[in-house]
Amino acid sequence: MSSSESDVKWLLIVYGSFSRSSDALEELDFPEWDDE
Repeated sequence: MSSSESDVKWLLIVYGSFSRSSDALEELDFPEWDDE
């Protein structure tokens, strides 16, 4: 397996876990980071 193929699989795993964690973060309802 080439390094590029392993990189793509790693990115897919990270993207999948990130999308799931982002959904959980939205459910926690964090305050907006606005200084205005």
